[in-house]
This record gives sequence, structure tokens and C-alpha cells, in this order.
Amino acid sequence: MISQKITAVFNGEAFYPMETCNLKPNTKVTITIETELMDEEQLKMMANDPDILEVTNAINQEFMITEMDGLTENDD
Repeated sequence: MISQKITAVFNGEAFYPMETCNLKPNTKVTITIETELMDEEQLKMMANDPDILEVTNAINQEFMITEMDGLTENDD
């Protein structure tokens, strides 16, 4: 068993490591969570992170599609 401590950001759905880790894709891990207060620099970095932006945009798109489903009129 290998133990490695890394810092990650949680976007509400997934954890994103702030540094690289030597794991093969789909490796199961156990996560112990210690929350930290974020400073303004970290928040700005996250706001411009392409991976976080991609996931956020996908979630927003899914939300908009779901919301629009209830707003369309059926002309049956």
C-alpha cells in the first residue's frame, strides 16, 4: 500500500488534484478530507482552470436542457 498526500479541489462533483500523482487511470483510492480556506489567488486559478471550466460548462448545459424540457409547449 502506497501513501501519498496531495491537495485537491472539489467542484461539487469531483476532486481535482492540484499536483500530479503517479497512479494509473481508474485506480481506486481512499480519500481523507481536510478542508482548507482558499485564498483569492487559489480561487482565481480555479476560475481559469480548463478542466474545471469544462466540467462546469457541461453541468450548466445539462441543467439548461433539463430546465428547458419543462418550458416547451407540445402542439399535439
